[in-house]
Amino acid sequence: MKVRLLAVLAALAAVLAWLRRRTRVEAAPGVAPGGPPSPPPETSAPPAEPAGEPGEPIPPTAPAAPQEPPAELPEAPEGWTVVEVDPRTGRPRDDGVLRGVSAIRRFFRTNDTPVWFVSATAFNLLGMDRWVRGFGFVNYYDSFDGHHPRVFVPKHLAPPEFSSIEEICNYLLGHKEVVDRVKPHGGKALFLMFDEETERLAADAGLEVAFPSAALRHRLDSKIETTRLGDEAGVPSVSNTLGRASSYAELRGLADGAGLGEELV
Repeated sequence: MKVRLLAVLAALAAVLAWLRRRTRVEAAPGVAPGGPPSPPPETSAPPAEPAGEPGEPIPPTAPAAPQEPPAELPEAPEGWTVVEVDPRTGRPRDDGVLRGVSAIRRFFRTNDTPVWFVSATAFNLLGMDRWVRGFGFVNYYDSFDGHHPRVFVPKHLAPPEFSSIEEICNYLLGHKEVVDRVKPHGGKALFLMFDEETERLAADAGLEVAFPSAALRHRLDSKIETTRLGDEAGVPSVSNTLGRASSYAELRGLADGAGLGEELV
């Protein structure tokens, strides 16, 4: 068995040595594998003289038109700026615009603002802490049994019963251990679902909600409201009509008046 193994290793070493020699030959300029060196490349011909009589002066070329300065970009929010180099001027620019995936990755990897995901579990943004510096989880359930360094779960003396994700977030933000954990650092808060009470508790804990207001979210959650906004913007929706009906007969009257047919949703 040992003799056979030594023979295999010797054959492998011979193959590697042959590949190394072949690579060196191929990398040498003007040398083809297994053949003589190729002749040196021909020198390029001198540039042709411009048309015209000998001794006639050459007219100067017209200067290039100056480039217009780019339009001003909106200012970046406080604490979320990005410094890059403008290739046209060579000077750093601070316009807050992330250009490309590499800029986005660099921005989040150098982020110095704490970001907390407050929810029942870490499932929805699991792995985000590997991309965003200063990212942490504040959860009700510990899916990692204490082995995840970025997951914080407070102790529950008498676990309450919840009927929504908003109630879980409000419970966590009102927990003393959570407040003691996040308030010294501050930062931004992320939620899967939240309401006005969540916003108030987050502010008391020194956190800024990184979303539009709950009132705006509730407003846009309404299909009637989004349909109305689409109509105002000229964006067509499926065939519909807006009105009030207190009976099925009135509903059918609205549908018939709008020509919606017999099949309604």
